[in-house]
Order: sequence, then structure tokens, then C-alpha cells
Amino acid sequence: MFAVNPEAGKGKGLVYGKRIEMMFREWGVEASVVYTSREGPDSAFALGKRAALDGVHTLVGVGGDGTKNLLVNGMMLSGAPVETLPRLGFIQAGTGNNFAKNIGIPSGFEDALQVIRNGQTSSVDIGLLTAKNRKKYFLNVVSFGFDALVVEMTKKFKEKYGFLPKDLIYLLNASQKIFLGFPSYRLSLSGPGFSFETEACLLAVLNGVTYGAIFKIAPEADLSDGLFDVCLINKAGKAKALEILFRATKGKHVGLPQVRCLKTASLTVSSSDLLPCEVDGEVMPIEKEYQVSILPRALKVLIPPQLIGVQTPLVAKTKAPEFQTA
Repeated sequence: MFAVNPEAGKGKGLVYGKRIEMMFREWGVEASVVYTSREGPDSAFALGKRAALDGVHTLVGVGGDGTKNLLVNGMMLSGAPVETLPRLGFIQAGTGNNFAKNIGIPSGFEDALQVIRNGQTSSVDIGLLTAKNRKKYFLNVVSFGFDALVVEMTKKFKEKYGFLPKDLIYLLNASQKIFLGFPSYRLSLSGPGFSFETEACLLAVLNGVTYGAIFKIAPEADLSDGLFDVCLINKAGKAKALEILFRATKGKHVGLPQVRCLKTASLTVSSSDLLPCEVDGEVMPIEKEYQVSILPRALKVLIPPQLIGVQTPLVAKTKAPEFQTA
């Protein structure tokens, strides 16, 4: 099943969907192409749930990070056993494609489609954010504080200046927020073997290496090691904050005095004040306490066959079953 967001990439998703229908007919391969809606039975969340319950073999998200996140949440909250969930494939059509990039999916349409047809299956970790009674699964990142504020600004900015690349919009908004003054938060963090308090402007809990398209926040992240890479940026002046921001585009922020990194399988984050939070680019309802936990190798994904045997953060790879002709 292809779950296609027709609005992704200013209509690129719709164009891709039509091409997918044509190409799979030519190949004689059975495939269902469904165009997602914002709500209802064809929403990305509902399609993820349907695919899990109906025993769909491979579910492909055609869109950005938001589309893939909703598909995963539908799958994980369907009640189906994890081991029976569909393999997840990716075709980049949206403005944000961080997780797809982190697992090596090519940006070109034809190359990505060949991964769907001939790729390998790999098992990767996914994360779970819990706040009060709400659960939200994530593929790539959950972040708190400064970054969540910038994500909200970026969404509004994008409505006016959508012709600009998303990574540039994010960088402009982050710089603006730093110049105008950005808040810090008194945080309490605890997990297996650690517990401490600090005053920080940003806390990012990552599964993959990058987010925000250009930021290598966790250069040592491994998508299948059962651990998050946590990056904590303590309160800093404007000049130092800008330096950290631009260093982070190349992963050169690690080791700075204001930056603290650690690995953990779970984390509780609390603040005396309301703490902004975003998950895979989606701003969440604001709370004072959150729990983050990892589900080791809970998701099967399709990756390019040439990655087999290459040094990569993906492990546990096996050859995917061949598609059956109709």
C-alpha cells in the first residue's frame, strides 16, 4: 500500500502518486495507492492502522516526516502484534525527510521507488513519548525548549515564504529567536544511572543523526542500538548560541562546554514551568513532565540493497522477499 499525501511538496505527492500507479501496472505488481486526507478513514493515521490490521506486507509513505510519523502511530496503536506490522518504505515528497535521509533513502523518485521494489529489510528502533495519558511514537526526534518554539515559528513562516527551502527557513527563524532573546528552562532529567538538574535552552532526544534537515545534532547516533542520543544545550549568551547553532550544522558542537551528550534507553524530563515540545516536526500540547522510552528494533524498514555490508548505523539486515507479480 502507498499512502500518498497529495499536498506534500506543493503537489509533488499527487504527481508521484499518479506515476506510482502507472509504473506498478507496467510491472504487473499488485499495489494499492491511497491518497491521504487530513481526517477520516483515509488519514495517514487511519491508513497506518488499517495496514497493520489488514496484514499489508509493505506500507510506503509518500510525503514528509509528518506523513510517516502518522503512519507509524497508526501502526503502533492498532493493537496488532509488533512482529506482524508491515515493512515501512519511504519516498521523499515533503519538505522534511529527516528519517528517510538517516536510513539512506535516495531523494530522487525513481531511485527511491527501486528501493521499494528491490530493497532490503532492516529493523530499527523507534521512540515513544508519554505525557499525562497521551502517547506519541516518533521515528527521529523529540525535542524540548528552544527548538519547539522555532518549529512553531517555522510553520507560520512557511505559510508566507513557502518558496524558500525548509532548512533555510529553520535557520533564519532560529537566528531570529536567538537575537530577540530566547528562554531557558530549569530542567530535571533522570534515567537509568543518572539524575541531575540544569538550566538549558534546548534538549533533543534523537534516534537518528540529523534533524531540521541540516543539523547533525547526534553525529554518533545509531538507529538500531536500543539507545537514544541525548543532546543538552545549556543556557548561553547570544554570540555563543549562534556559534553552537552553526557548529551543529556540521556536528561540531559536541565537546563545547555548553553542550552535554549522553546515551540512554529512557528519560524523564520535568520542569517547574510549562515546557514546549515537538515530535518529528509536530508541536505537542505543552506539559511540565514527559517520559521518553525506546522500542528496540520495533520497526521494519526498507533500505537500499547497496547498504548491505557497508558501515552504517543500521543492523539486522536481511534480503527482502521478492514482490510477487499479479
